[in-house]
Amino acid sequence: MLENPRAWTEIEPGIHRALLRKFPYAVIYRVRADVVQVATVTHQHREPGHWRGRG
Repeated sequence: MLENPRAWTEIEPGIHRALLRKFPYAVIYRVRADVVQVATVTHQHREPGHWRGRG
């Protein structure tokens, strides 16, 4: 994710989601210039979008 952060799925403009391989979690993050800012690490069975409004 750090080497090529824009390679992961863009779920909203500027917001990306990286799925973890061995665990049912996703990392939701935004890319600003050369900084990756993690918004949340969330279980994939949670309600979609529950993380909005955080960070």
